Amino acid sequence: MTSENARLRSKTWACAAIVVLTQVFGNFFLKRGMPAELPSPLSYLTVLFRPWVALGVTLLVVWLLSRMTLLSWADLSYVLPATSLGYVLVAFVGRWLLDERITRQRWAGILLIVAATSVGEVLQAIGMRRHGEIRDFRPGALGRAASTLARNSIVIGSVVAMAVSFFAYLGLLSFTDLSFAVPVTAVTYVVETA
Repeated sequence: MTSENARLRSKTWACAAIVVLTQVFGNFFLKRGMPAELPSPLSYLTVLFRPWVALGVTLLVVWLLSRMTLLSWADLSYVLPATSLGYVLVAFVGRWLLDERITRQRWAGILLIVAATSVGEVLQAIGMRRHGEIRDFRPGALGRAASTLARNSIVIGSVVAMAVSFFAYLGLLSFTDLSFAVPVTAVTYVVETA
């Protein structure tokens, strides 16, 4: 194995670990901070300012950015299975840390999440492939990359689809267990890699 291949392999594993851990703990803190009910559309915005929810959202933003970075150099067919461990870990975290023990309403929310996430993930992969690998992580270079991506209609479409998925997921978390919600939404992997 060449030193370049070894470097890429190490970089990929490190980034995949960040993707998995930020997803697991981002979802955990998001669920921990969610109220039992969100009575109005405004509640979905105000809940973002609760400390646990804010920490969860922050970790999920890191998850999204690290996932986008990973997708800029690794194949979608590798990234999704390699990071799917997060869904299994979320089930254990929900069971052990939240002491969690499925209605039609849950299935409807899951279907919306699956559809929006699948569209968002595929668009994100296409947009990042068109952009190319992010190699420079200095603040100025990251700012230029973010500016370029913000003008990419495919990346914008992926962010909109992921936002729909995220707010549907918030709704699902308000009335269901984390150990159910996250693993069941992993169905998107089947759709995305098919």
